[in-house]
Amino acid sequence: MIEKIMKINCYHCNSENIVKHGFDSINGKQLYKCNNCGKYSRDNPQYKKYSDNFKELVVGCYMEGMSLRGIERKFKVCRQTVSSWLKNKAKEKDLKDVLVEPDENGVIEVDEMWSFVFSTMYQIRKDALGYS
Repeated sequence: MIEKIMKINCYHCNSENIVKHGFDSINGKQLYKCNNCGKYSRDNPQYKKYSDNFKELVVGCYMEGMSLRGIERKFKVCRQTVSSWLKNKAKEKDLKDVLVEPDENGVIEVDEMWSFVFSTMYQIRKDALGYS
């Protein structure tokens, strides 16, 4: 009888002090709990990594007016993931790219850019992320 011995370490802290903790109901992989850091992980975890081009495509679709749920159905990406991509994209914008330069008289014309719906403030999508 040949027995395969696997040495599994914690994915988070690389400790060998782990115990089995049931099975993942979605894909049936063994779950483990680390006794050092208290975190849970699967054996051989594989996380989806989306390319930058794919992220730009999805963000562009949102900028063109596609809903988050529509993006979720079309591209098979969780809407919370898309939301985090949008937040990261908004943080990337440099402040000088967003600010308006005054004219020769030192005057800046400002139009209303905020909409209030049910007492919640929403900024126009394209202005928020720097798309025109």
